[in-house]
Amino acid sequence: MESGKRKVILLNASNMESYPVYPYAFIQVPAVARLYDVEVICQDLLGVHQDDRGKLLQILLSDHDPAMVLITLRNTDSMVAADYDPETLNKNQRKAYFPIERTRELINAIREISANKIVVGGFAFSLLADDLMGYLQADFGVFGGPNGFFEHFDEIQTGEYDHVPNLLYFQDGDLVSSDRCFYPPYRGTEYTSSKVKEMMSFYEN
Repeated sequence: MESGKRKVILLNASNMESYPVYPYAFIQVPAVARLYDVEVICQDLLGVHQDDRGKLLQILLSDHDPAMVLITLRNTDSMVAADYDPETLNKNQRKAYFPIERTRELINAIREISANKIVVGGFAFSLLADDLMGYLQADFGVFGGPNGFFEHFDEIQTGEYDHVPNLLYFQDGDLVSSDRCFYPPYRGTEYTSSKVKEMMSFYEN
């Protein structure tokens, strides 16, 4: 097996500093990918300073040589007013919560150091998929379940993706959205022992 051709990195820049949650995408996406023999390396960027992200990205790309870089976008904003109140934020030494902007910054940071194709998905992305593709300028977007993406993983890499369900991409400057497909619940074990350990470590920190 050629290095990196069956491996992706999955990043999250949309976690909440005030209420961090282990991303469900870090559970769901690797589980679905396993069905199609694709390995997913997950990395949450919560607590990683903006100045250190480039270095971390370089390490991840060098260590894992992924075929593509995936990004999950779970939320578009916060429903807690304090997450945008300057006085409260200054008191707690936090920044306002802008997950879409942080995701766009992440995409730009990846572009600076890598030619990897970038794929964005997640619950929030699926709510506003067309608009967010225009704003984020990712190479691909995945609406809803990632099953079709991983089923056709090899074809996507070779440019044959017009038949892949739930996929968005640009063609001659225009946004193309393939047929939408909904999948039944996952029947295997999503929460493996290794994932449970990762979750426990996440919340301990």
